[in-house]
Amino acid sequence: MADIFKKLDNGKYQYDVDTKNWNPVFRDSALEYLNYLSPIFDKAKQKSEFEFIFTLLQFRGISEPGNVPFDNTVNMYEEVFSIQEKIKDSDKRLNLGFWAYAHWIEASEPYETIGNLLNIINGGRYYRTQFPKKKSGKYLREQYPHEKITKLETLANEVGHIDCLKPIKDIYDRELRNSIFHSDYNIYNQEMRSYKNFSDDETYSIINKTVAYFKVYKFLYETAIQEYEIPKLVAIPSYFNDNKFATTISRKGYGLVGIKDNHSKEDYESGVMPWHIVSLHGYELRMLRNDRTINQFPKDKVKAYNRIAKRTPRFIRKIFRKQIKDYQEKLLKW
Repeated sequence: MADIFKKLDNGKYQYDVDTKNWNPVFRDSALEYLNYLSPIFDKAKQKSEFEFIFTLLQFRGISEPGNVPFDNTVNMYEEVFSIQEKIKDSDKRLNLGFWAYAHWIEASEPYETIGNLLNIINGGRYYRTQFPKKKSGKYLREQYPHEKITKLETLANEVGHIDCLKPIKDIYDRELRNSIFHSDYNIYNQEMRSYKNFSDDETYSIINKTVAYFKVYKFLYETAIQEYEIPKLVAIPSYFNDNKFATTISRKGYGLVGIKDNHSKEDYESGVMPWHIVSLHGYELRMLRNDRTINQFPKDKVKAYNRIAKRTPRFIRKIFRKQIKDYQEKLLKW
């Protein structure tokens, strides 16, 4: 969406394309949501770029490569949009839209990111989770969307950015959410019949606002990531360690993938302990361990491989599984 919007000198966005043929609910909501959400990205970065980068990295602790749930959400949404275009029956298209709606309002990362941005603006630090599990009887459970929204309202009010929650508050409806997750609804003539009935205008309004929220959030997140495609020195807060600067780690054609110490080869040889917080593929991690000074990786080889694999019919992949695996290992070799 980078070519759709233009950022003005006052920090506000406006459309840079003709939108007269767009759905009016999507068009108006997307621009409104963008101008409500973009300030918290900008202000958090200004307050503490170091903590802002942790937020962009979605750091949740030590894990294997590929453990980024938000990537799955983005991929799922793109696929749903592609499938919807092929479905002629309007009720079936709406059904698919509701499933996507349910996925988006439950997706943890937007809540976590917004919560961390607000906390950073307020002078706080990045937290691995803004919404720890709650005790329910003998067990622990994940927090529900309405509980997360309540906490976000407190954080947003503290820094004067309550409008940043308008996207989620516009689309979240507990009755609608429960109807979808319990498969206890029916769509008839584009109306939803369930615990609470929704007219055809209401259903399409909710779906278009959901898509607008998803598109805007994805645009802001990816734009922030891309701004670090060229490695950059970042000031380290005194509470983290005694060094003055860290360096971002990037991947060509993508952007930010990590942050690390800014020591030289001589520093490492003298026994200085390296550190890094990264989200890398296995072959990239091997490259970093082989050369601790590296801070930019070439274009994504895994993405290139997956693009080839997806175009290969499944029965062929099954027959030539070993050859494809060997090819993958060769492609990922550094």
